[in-house]
Amino acid sequence: MLRGDAVAYVAEADGRVVGMTEVRRRTTRVEFSHIGVLGMYVVKGYRGKGIGKALLRKTIEGCRGKFEIIVLEVLATNTVAKRLYQGMGFRTYGVLPGGVKRADRYIDVELMYLRLV
Repeated sequence: MLRGDAVAYVAEADGRVVGMTEVRRRTTRVEFSHIGVLGMYVVKGYRGKGIGKALLRKTIEGCRGKFEIIVLEVLATNTVAKRLYQGMGFRTYGVLPGGVKRADRYIDVELMYLRLV
């Protein structure tokens, strides 16, 4: 983070961390160094309260000037998360069929991006 290769935020409620975001530089290769990869999580009992939206908004602001593109992967079945990302300007650029395996079930992974410049 001190080198400018990552941005991270946490959300607190009731005296504990209930959400987090992190964007890390995709790679140290110069050709791809303008891309950040987003990871995000909100504790189940705190979802649907605007915490994810606030975290994502703050994260996008913190990424301006550090990254030109933010990418993420989301389960294709996670309609709530996809709606949040789309509402913040993310667009789908592909799908990885069966990208996640849970027990004997395969779930497609949707690939999304947000261009900051």
